[in-house]
Amino acid sequence: SAVTMVGLEPLLVVFVGHFVFNDKAKIYHWICGAAAFAGIGMMVLGGAEEGGAVDWFGCLLILLAGIGFAGVMRPSREMIARIGAPAFTSSMAAAAVLCLPFSLVLAESYEVRWSWGGVLSVLYLGVGCSWLAYLLWNKGMNKVPANVSGLLISLEPVIGVIMAVLILGEHLSAVSASGVFIVIAATFVAGWLSNRGKNA
Repeated sequence: SAVTMVGLEPLLVVFVGHFVFNDKAKIYHWICGAAAFAGIGMMVLGGAEEGGAVDWFGCLLILLAGIGFAGVMRPSREMIARIGAPAFTSSMAAAAVLCLPFSLVLAESYEVRWSWGGVLSVLYLGVGCSWLAYLLWNKGMNKVPANVSGLLISLEPVIGVIMAVLILGEHLSAVSASGVFIVIAATFVAGWLSNRGKNA
């Protein structure tokens, strides 16, 4: 569910561009956006197969994070072009230091129980999911057009859902699975139509 929400980012970039940067969205963006949000509603209402629930508040937080990401994407591209991807990625390390006071306030406990699994998990999150992923993303943004990157981003929820099923053993109800499919399809169609329009 979370990765499906993240997959909305290409549409969120379009809508933030429409309302903030005066880059008007096309009619198909609005249609696909409405379909995607309907899909999110189905995903949340469908819940999990084992009877668990998909939390509205959690989805809202992920949606707000996506809107924030969409809002900084354009300024980030300009900064990457000026200072280069390696310098920009390295500067993001300051974010972890700046977040430390908030992390300490929100921590449930200050007790640290060391284990090899925990250390490897932190290294994977810090190096693999953060530093390496953003380094590749920042380099890629300088190498391919925005419309191509938009199409590739729309594959993120597909890969995420497949990994959640195969690796984590997660299951969705039929209604939630239909909602996931609608969100992914709406995002992909919007990206495909945008790419087609720019190449026409």
